[in-house]
Amino acid sequence: MPESHFLGEIQRQQRQALLLWLLSLGGALGLGGLAAKLLLNRLAQFNQASRLLAEGDLTQRLATDSPIAELNGLARSFNQMADQLQAAFDQLQSALDESEAKFTSIFRFNPDPIAITSYAEGRFLDVNRSELDFFGYHRDEMIGRTALELNLWTDLDQRQHYRTLLEREGRVRGLEIQVTNKAGEIRTILFSAKRQLLEGQDCIIGAHQDITELKQTEAKLRQNQQWLHQYSQLSPGNIYTLVSEPDGSMWFEYVSTAVETIHEITVEQALADASLILNTFHPDDLPGYEAAAQACLQTLCSFNHQFRIITPSGRTKWLDVRSQPEVRPNGVVAWHGIAIDITERIQAAEALRASEERFRQLAETVKEGFFIYEMETDHYPYVNLASSEILGLTLEQIQSGVSVWLERIHPDDRDRIWAAVERERQGENFDQEYRYITPKGELRWLRSQAFPLGDATGRVVRVVGTIENITERKLTEAALHQSEAQKRAILNALPDLIIRMHRDGTYLDIQPTAAFPTELPNFKIGANIRQVLPSTVLAMYLDAVEAALQSGMAQVCEYPIWVQGQQLWQEVRIVPLLADEVLFVIRDLTGRHRIELALRQSRQQLAMAQRVAQVGYWEFDLTSRKVTWSKTTFNHWGFDPTQPEPSYEEFLQRVHPDDRPHLETIVGNAITNGTPYQIDLRALHPNGDIRYLDARGEALYNGQGQVAKLVGASTDITERKRTEDALRESEERFRRAFDDAPHGISLVLADGQFVKANAYFCNLLGYTEAELLNLTFVDVTYIEDRESDWRFFQEMMAGKIPTCQFEKRYVSKHGPLFRCSLAPCPFTTRPVPRSTPLAMSKTFVSGWPSTG
Repeated sequence: MPESHFLGEIQRQQRQALLLWLLSLGGALGLGGLAAKLLLNRLAQFNQASRLLAEGDLTQRLATDSPIAELNGLARSFNQMADQLQAAFDQLQSALDESEAKFTSIFRFNPDPIAITSYAEGRFLDVNRSELDFFGYHRDEMIGRTALELNLWTDLDQRQHYRTLLEREGRVRGLEIQVTNKAGEIRTILFSAKRQLLEGQDCIIGAHQDITELKQTEAKLRQNQQWLHQYSQLSPGNIYTLVSEPDGSMWFEYVSTAVETIHEITVEQALADASLILNTFHPDDLPGYEAAAQACLQTLCSFNHQFRIITPSGRTKWLDVRSQPEVRPNGVVAWHGIAIDITERIQAAEALRASEERFRQLAETVKEGFFIYEMETDHYPYVNLASSEILGLTLEQIQSGVSVWLERIHPDDRDRIWAAVERERQGENFDQEYRYITPKGELRWLRSQAFPLGDATGRVVRVVGTIENITERKLTEAALHQSEAQKRAILNALPDLIIRMHRDGTYLDIQPTAAFPTELPNFKIGANIRQVLPSTVLAMYLDAVEAALQSGMAQVCEYPIWVQGQQLWQEVRIVPLLADEVLFVIRDLTGRHRIELALRQSRQQLAMAQRVAQVGYWEFDLTSRKVTWSKTTFNHWGFDPTQPEPSYEEFLQRVHPDDRPHLETIVGNAITNGTPYQIDLRALHPNGDIRYLDARGEALYNGQGQVAKLVGASTDITERKRTEDALRESEERFRRAFDDAPHGISLVLADGQFVKANAYFCNLLGYTEAELLNLTFVDVTYIEDRESDWRFFQEMMAGKIPTCQFEKRYVSKHGPLFRCSLAPCPFTTRPVPRSTPLAMSKTFVSGWPSTG
């Protein structure tokens, strides 16, 4: 077919196709425009609803009637979201209302101070009650004002630091600052704050806690810890904490430096191995210590125990330990305590007891009475047994007071003795002889010597003296013993006075102890040492303070000081604290010094008693075989006191041969059985002189109950023995002359009572001597002569008629009258049953019995 035929048809179809395409395109454009308009309207509605919803209008909703399904779906989604937002908003609003109510309650009633201030100016917008109470202001005084206007900031640098932190981090937590309240008190607080937008305003919510008391407590604790450390370094006692584990193991948690002096080991060694100390307990003392500790643990009470330890050097020391147990939550027991070396005190006390025992042995061995009398209390703290024997009173009766003794003095002597006692109270020595009537009515002649002792002011406070029975021999020397000085116990605890002082002498702090004497004038915090201490010790203190501050080393001084009228001894340890501060640790050493003084005085008193009373003292140690004699003992036995004590064999050579066997027997019994003895011995002196001695001895025992020593005393009784011998010879001569006389002899008292008659006189009158002793000479006188003979007898006894001889008429027992020549002679003798003169008459028969 021709190509033109096809081309025409093709062109026609192309024109038709183009027309259809154009018609389709136009329709499509029309429909698209209509759809676009509808879509844009819906989108505009959606946009407006979304914007209003975002602005908070949750009531917006979209219609779902669009012919476009997708738009209806979008509208439904929008409406659903709006409903959810509305529900969420309602819940949030409810929670917000509840939160605001809670915040208001917390804010108003919180015990911690809370404030809301503006961020820009810091003005108070609201404060709770705790904030007002803390600063002391009323609400209207704080609201609207700043902390600067109220002068609440103590340190403005702290305020600047606080603002810097707040600007940088938006909050501050636990900032420690100082503020000043309305009363001007500076308080320390922990402050926390947060920057917060409240009701559209930039604000600061701040709260704080008052830690003022906590800071003060911490400061005091640090100070006390520092003082404790200083004290532990200065204290002569070992301050320790010993921990006991449940499994029985022990270790030291703390020991002070005194462990090096007491236990002879270092602090490090003690902390590393507790057994270095625990294994030093003396075996004999360990059970007692463990029992005391166990008993204390049962009640958790403190305990005090003294025991011995054996140090690494082999020394034995006495310790005084005071400890308090603490049971910790983990079951371990911590023993907090202090151990003090009391070896010197124990040794001094032992020496004093030994001296007192020797003194007691001497006082109980001698036969003279010895006493100590206290003026103020009117009692005898010490009276020996000899006093009881001499006075015939019990020890309790004597110790009740001086009146018991005075009441028994003979009435004729009482005024004189009382006057001497009054002079004694004024300081005059007492030395009197007087008659004394025992409770049994026995008359004794006594000699008392007493010596008053005064205090520092010279006032008589006590009297020491002796009492001697001189009935047999009035001229016996009295024994004199001086009293021991008053003794005082040494401290068991640590009675240390602690003082902190500035370099200029101002007392900064004082930590007294109840047992420490601190009654010095102006002794208080703030006073100056120059106003308190006497000049005798002030210079020493000031020099020691300067030395401590300049050298940095502790200074130790010991000194006497007068406090409340008495002299005390003290030890001060001065240690530097700061550049211008020192710490004093003062210990009272008075007890130790007084014990030492008492020991010296006791020894002096013992020596003086031996010297004054001329009593020889001796001691024989059975272990060492050492013999100790006093000077008087040398003189008693005729040995040279400048030479050593003689041996026992040399001593026996001076004992009279007749006395040696008995002496050796009783000494052997004393050594074997501890039997005390008393014996009269004859001492043979080199010059041939024989001296009589009253020798006494008794045994002293050791800790095992065995005789360890013999001690004794001797008194020279030669004069008494010679007097007794002469008296016996004189009495024997008189008896023979009286009984064997070839004429009648009788003794008559001043009241006419016959007291003795020889056989010749009894035969003359026809009476036995026993019958005659119940009669008077008037009873046997002729009745007509009785009145004149009695008058003559009285004048003769009064000394008006000298010795003479005259004729007298007697009446015999059986009635006959006889005459005789009578030679009466008055005389006086002592002692006698009655204090009256006597008359001795010699009767010679001059006639035969008669009746007139």
